[in-house]
Amino acid sequence: MTESMTPAGDQSLQPTATARKIEDLNRCLRPVAKPPRMSTVNGAGWTIAGQFKDPDLGSKFFGLYGYQFSGGMQITVRTIYLVSHPVTNGRTDANAYLFHGEISKEDFERIYPGEIGRMRTQSIIAGVGIFAVVIVLGLIFGWWKR
Repeated sequence: MTESMTPAGDQSLQPTATARKIEDLNRCLRPVAKPPRMSTVNGAGWTIAGQFKDPDLGSKFFGLYGYQFSGGMQITVRTIYLVSHPVTNGRTDANAYLFHGEISKEDFERIYPGEIGRMRTQSIIAGVGIFAVVIVLGLIFGWWKR
């Protein structure tokens, strides 16, 4: 039985999976010249929904930008942004976003296989959950009495 031996110096020449991923992201991310318009009325409208946090990117995360139905269910996905929440005086503002880059759905799916589907499922489950809570509360408090 022969063992494959590689000198320690040769291993440093091969990029790690993390380095390859970061290189792919740098190649695919486009700068955001103007942040997208986000507006909702009663929870419905254009917004960032669904999040994917890659631990290699620190406090930044990917968010799906698209149209969201009331209750949090995302209907369409226009693009994916690399964003973070601004920190002011040591407090994170979860209602605001700093836009660091934009990536196409195809490139994101190539780098993070299956994550778009997971984020959309997360959005749908949240929306169905909110709807179910409203129905249960309505039944408990008799909002739909005849």
